[in-house]
Amino acid sequence: MNVSELLELAVLDAFGLLDDEEQHAFHRAFVASPPAVQAQLRREQTRFSHVEDLLPQVDPPAALRAAVLERIRAAEVEPTLSFVQRRQVSPWWRAGALGGIAAAIVFGMTTLQAMDRMQDLQKALATDQEIAAYVQAVGPDRLHDVLFDPNTTRVSFSAVDPAVAGAASLWDNPDWTAPRLVFKLPEGIESSNGYRLAIVDDDRNVVEILGPIDGGKLEYRDLEARPAGRLAICDAEGEHALLLAESAL
Repeated sequence: MNVSELLELAVLDAFGLLDDEEQHAFHRAFVASPPAVQAQLRREQTRFSHVEDLLPQVDPPAALRAAVLERIRAAEVEPTLSFVQRRQVSPWWRAGALGGIAAAIVFGMTTLQAMDRMQDLQKALATDQEIAAYVQAVGPDRLHDVLFDPNTTRVSFSAVDPAVAGAASLWDNPDWTAPRLVFKLPEGIESSNGYRLAIVDDDRNVVEILGPIDGGKLEYRDLEARPAGRLAICDAEGEHALLLAESAL
């Protein structure tokens, strides 16, 4: 019996699929084999006796694990490395059992790959939606000027109160009819009645209320005219500046 035949019988033995005659023949050949061949056979039996080693190193869903175990139990497979007496096994039953195990492994790997692919598609879709929202806020017709025109001006807003998790920036270009304010403000106590866009003096006192703006998502607003002072986003009453422009436009 050559090494290739021994390897085949070793795998079948690990799944308990050898009949009595094959079991005795394999045991005699195993004992007569060199130590290196014996070690190789035991390694193969160890590898095939743990079916989960053939699957990706991830946590499978409970339903998938139950389905695989049910298929293995239905085939009456008992992984083992010991050489014990086996009952007579039909070649057809053996082929069916191995086919069932192979189908369960392929089903498990395919299901996990499909789940990974679905998660990747969901992440890509969320990223595309976020990018589209920013392009819409800046303005598709103004995007080239924002990215490449040296005459485009940007004024950032900073939080007066660090606890206010908001952001805003004002963009302007001589070729535009009006500057555009892009902002994302939180929904909460301060924004229950919205916010107010205002012009403030050097002491952050409100000089003029330009109008209400909403929070909760990425928004934009085209100003009616270029402001003649420093802008601020204030609370709903227009009394306290929450976000303050770094400078006048």
